[in-house]
Amino acid sequence: MPDQQPKKPQQSPQPQLEDQLESLPGPVPIEITPQKRDQAQKFFDRARDIAARGNPDYAVQMYLEGLLRDPDT
Repeated sequence: MPDQQPKKPQQSPQPQLEDQLESLPGPVPIEITPQKRDQAQKFFDRARDIAARGNPDYAVQMYLEGLLRDPDT
């Protein structure tokens, strides 16, 4: 019997990464209420005042709190 190598199964072509990424859903938009927007603005204002007084670490914390409430600002 002649040596026969087993046949490899044919692989179907896989879609390109770009095609796969295009089919993924995008991020879900966040609805920002006027109350949340006002809260965020107060945190941003407070962060600005605190930074001007020379406490940048606390100012960053206040700024991040504002971004949690309104990330688009």
